[in-house]
Amino acid sequence: AAARSRVPRDVVDLTAAASADEKPPRGASSRPTPRPRMILAAHGSWNPVTRAHVAMVVAVREFFEAREHGGYEVVRCVLATTSDKELRKKMKREGQSMVLSGADRRRLIHVAAEEAQLGGWLEAADGSKFYSGGRFAESLPRPARCRVLHVVGSDTALRHSKQGKCVVVMRDGDSEGSVRKERPKAIIVPRLPGPLGGISSTAVRSVLSEEARLEELCGPAVMKALVKTLADM
Repeated sequence: AAARSRVPRDVVDLTAAASADEKPPRGASSRPTPRPRMILAAHGSWNPVTRAHVAMVVAVREFFEAREHGGYEVVRCVLATTSDKELRKKMKREGQSMVLSGADRRRLIHVAAEEAQLGGWLEAADGSKFYSGGRFAESLPRPARCRVLHVVGSDTALRHSKQGKCVVVMRDGDSEGSVRKERPKAIIVPRLPGPLGGISSTAVRSVLSEEARLEELCGPAVMKALVKTLADM
């Protein structure tokens, strides 16, 4: 049987408080208690955004909206782009040359959100002033009784191990045990189903001349926008 995902104490406490309010005392208002709210934040290069990136944050939303994980209302998700300078350094280390500007990467995130019918929920933001996703998440304004959680893939969690709280979505080839060792405070979300768990921006960059494969990895609308962007560069 799969290991149960651990939820931090403050998430559990907030959930318990919400549950305690579900049965009002006799004579009290019968209006339902508002669900606790949550905002998701992820910080990365998104060079370019893929179907897996979108599926990852949707999976996290579904995880926390489940009653056993808090019954949250996940009101917003923000994908923040790293700086162009950091992206150029990353691509140089990996021996790759495709560097989309921050503006182009955010535009493709918008296209992906609209294609997945997540416009208004999934947003793009400029995260170039922040070195880490945790810092970006902390910077987001939030309404009362609303948590902000930082979301990362397991590959990123293992590559940049920290002790802080975050939500880790498992990816193909990574061990949940390894993630728990490196990120003991993390909330772990099961890996994406089927081939989604293996899709990455690196895979996209390796098939730029194959539109059928690009469409499979990014989706039709993002593929078309990406091809046009590359032609204009």
